Amino acid sequence: MSHRIARRMAPALVVLTLISCVDNGTEPETASTPFLAAAAAGSWSTQANMPGTARYFVATAGVENPAGTWTIYVIGGTTASGAPVSTVQAYNVATNSWSYKAPLPNQRLLQRSSGMGSIRGKVYVAGGLISRSIVTAALYEYEPARNTWTQKRDMPMPTYDGVSAVINNKLYVAGGCDQDSCGATIYKVFYRYDPLTNQWSTLAPPPGSVDDKAQLGGAMGGKLYLVRGNLIDVYTPSTNSWTTKTTTGNPGRAVDATMDGKLYALGSRSSVYDPTTNAWSDVAPNASVNFTMSATRVFRNGVPRIEVIGGADPDNRAFTR
Repeated sequence: MSHRIARRMAPALVVLTLISCVDNGTEPETASTPFLAAAAAGSWSTQANMPGTARYFVATAGVENPAGTWTIYVIGGTTASGAPVSTVQAYNVATNSWSYKAPLPNQRLLQRSSGMGSIRGKVYVAGGLISRSIVTAALYEYEPARNTWTQKRDMPMPTYDGVSAVINNKLYVAGGCDQDSCGATIYKVFYRYDPLTNQWSTLAPPPGSVDDKAQLGGAMGGKLYLVRGNLIDVYTPSTNSWTTKTTTGNPGRAVDATMDGKLYALGSRSSVYDPTTNAWSDVAPNASVNFTMSATRVFRNGVPRIEVIGGADPDNRAFTR
């Protein structure tokens, strides 16, 4: 299902990849280049850049294979002119190298997905823009072992620019942008997808809006955290209920991922939120990282880190605590 929207989307996209020790048609690979690795105190390093031209607003997810190595799948995004693309690429964390994978099916284009997550070795991509004016409710499943895509049951409502997380092998998607293009009316919707039943459930909506200016969040300790300024909305699955906390600090617009039970908001100013203290603290910034990028968590040689991918170069950077 798709709906039309009116607003022209921003042309740029940056992709962020995160690594954590707690939470959870192929072309030849490109040659490896030096990678950017983060230190324990919070540092950055540069990895092999994603092949090709600039890609913004891509969807990313890290998947661990049976051998214990990690691959990051980078899906869709936009060109520098703002046109959506169907390209799918994979970054091998252990070898610091890239390869091309089967593109999105049926020439489907995608940018600004509402949800993406890895469940039992498969990747799920929900919602997003399939043109500058059409929002989709479609859900696709990618199986790395077979390099194939399968369309699954649509979300109850089209949405993009959402926040997603995986909790207990289910995909949670909170969104608010649909055919009204994040205008005066912002819909607050919250859904859960169970891959075993191929069914969506409609959950209690979040207290605050989830739109193109408020899309930070992640799963920690079996709960979903959504950031809106100095407020944190916390969802508890067992009670299908929300609570709101007022925190110190405000991360602003950034790319984010969870690592070691904390939420990292990374960019030209970077900070980390600790749910145990309900407070933000500063970590190493990176002027090359901004909110148009995407992030996912992975491990390399047993060390957790956050990978940040995409942009004009397109970059591939790693943050380590």
